[in-house]
Amino acid sequence: MTELDPFAVLTEERRDYSGDQLSVAQQQLARDIVAVTPLRRGGRRRLAIGLTALALGVPGVAAAAELAGVHTGLFGNPEASTEDVDTSEWLNTCSPEFAEVVREREPSDPLPAGASWSVSARRQVQGTQNGDCGQMQLTGVDAAYAFYAKCAWTSEARAAARADADARRERAGRELQRLADSKLNHTIDGGGLVALDRRVARAVREGRMDEPAIDDYYGSNCKGLR
Repeated sequence: MTELDPFAVLTEERRDYSGDQLSVAQQQLARDIVAVTPLRRGGRRRLAIGLTALALGVPGVAAAAELAGVHTGLFGNPEASTEDVDTSEWLNTCSPEFAEVVREREPSDPLPAGASWSVSARRQVQGTQNGDCGQMQLTGVDAAYAFYAKCAWTSEARAAARADADARRERAGRELQRLADSKLNHTIDGGGLVALDRRVARAVREGRMDEPAIDDYYGSNCKGLR
């Protein structure tokens, strides 16, 4: 299984740009690359919040993107493009300022003991520093945090079940239900995400830890995230 990670997989369309075409290349940043993530048992689906174009490796383009600020002034328009998940701004994740945006969007919601929002923040920033950068809607930052929280509470539920700690397991189930029902989860659902998350949350709440979806979800999406 491939890890469900908004930063993990890029489908890339490379082009050759000469120096005098740089402005054209910059205008194509939101069109050339779209992020694709796997959805368990559902094939592959487009993640509209994902990274888009940078034409990595093309001299001048990546450098220009890094020098341009994090704010592009471009906003999503779902009515005009299926790649736009909402009306949030497209961010230039190649900019050093992207790290500050990630920190500013850090949630205040609780996490189980041993988990930290800083882990998600670090992964988001490291991914862009390693060259997987381009443009991503602001909602993508929030979604990355949400994915981390789902994995943290799924891990907590599994640990609580092994320890026969019903109160901990029930708390994890409630938090997973909250995440499954959230407006953000519905926004980023490309088909089946909300249903899967609700199935996992319900099984945890009810103590049905032998539900295959729980271990499948954790094994496919969460190893190494906590």
